[in-house]
Amino acid sequence: MYQSILVALDGSEFSASALPAAAALARRTSATLHLVVVFARSTMLHFMPGDASLPAFDASMADDRCKTLRLWVEEQAASISNTGVPAEGVLLEGLVVEALAEHLITTSADLVVMTTHGRSGLNRLRLGSVVSSFLGRSTVPVFLVRPAGADAPTPGHELPTGGMLITLDRSTFAESMVPHATRFASALGLTVEMLTVVEPVLTPLALFGADALAVEDFVSIDEESDAHQYLVHQAQKLSAETTPKITVITDNSPARAIVSYVHESAPGIIALATHSRSGLVRMLLGSVADKVLQGVEQPMLVYRPSDEDVAAIEAATAHSV
Repeated sequence: MYQSILVALDGSEFSASALPAAAALARRTSATLHLVVVFARSTMLHFMPGDASLPAFDASMADDRCKTLRLWVEEQAASISNTGVPAEGVLLEGLVVEALAEHLITTSADLVVMTTHGRSGLNRLRLGSVVSSFLGRSTVPVFLVRPAGADAPTPGHELPTGGMLITLDRSTFAESMVPHATRFASALGLTVEMLTVVEPVLTPLALFGADALAVEDFVSIDEESDAHQYLVHQAQKLSAETTPKITVITDNSPARAIVSYVHESAPGIIALATHSRSGLVRMLLGSVADKVLQGVEQPMLVYRPSDEDVAAIEAATAHSV
């Protein structure tokens, strides 16, 4: 299960939407909650009017903001502790992503809980820059909670129920997510389903130009069979108590296929691996993951596998062959 859960907050009610789910999960797993707010004093800079437009810094205003945030996070932690869930609230100062990443190590957290924007905000669903950047630094899975809206979750219904959909693309990278996803599913008593998408063959149409392609509306029986056997093999790696449902979909757009399937099957949560890396060197989320995040309402369990994770799976696979 989990022993230490970090909850990233910013002092807003929006970020506090993650607290009911985090507290319920900690209660279920007997984990300790570490509520963290990071304050960057640079956000208190403002520009004086005039031709020079020089930045000005009000130290007393920054100190007041620190006191307000510290009191807020400590009150949130105390409120949770009063329900019997161990919780502590901490205010850190510095660069937000770096401070969160360091505190993740300090607390030995094995899960992070954060709130992400719903589909109605920021281009339907674009993760805030802090969440996106942190995904590239986190060494543990991140549970992305949807904001509760006007009504708080009903007690006992803060966590996802039903099933967890684990999306795989038949790569070692994606497989690194499986143990983390099944751990989360086991903690919540969720059923597990594994899904992969088989993409039809793209056939060049030389007569219509070098870039013209024809999308076949079918794939070979062998390819579909290979995809099914791949999922069977992944399922066999799980504990004997876990018998996941297996689903193979044929579509030339994996992201579209996953979103459409989620709308039809309505799983309680979706688990996927992301290619997110620190900084903005690459896209903050892989294209498929990004489109899935934009297209569904369910909470997500997201993980960026490390190079060590991938190497370990590849070594185990080579040893078993």
